[in-house]
Amino acid sequence: MIAVGIANDPDTYEPSGAEIAEMRSLRRGRPATASSKVLLSVRYSPEVVAFFRATGPGWQTRMDDVLKSWIATQAP
Repeated sequence: MIAVGIANDPDTYEPSGAEIAEMRSLRRGRPATASSKVLLSVRYSPEVVAFFRATGPGWQTRMDDVLKSWIATQAP
């Protein structure tokens, strides 16, 4: 029954082997960025995490920005 409905649907078609190969070769997931980051497990004090989380979405990026700005203040 379902196969008859699929066969009668004008928007349904079976992709060719070349189309399937092309779909498999496509990169999926999040687009690559110019700068890569390192996945790291770190423990911060609760008040630090609470402060940054309270600033809303993007809090981890802001935390990263604060750490980078601190690095820039340090002597080489």
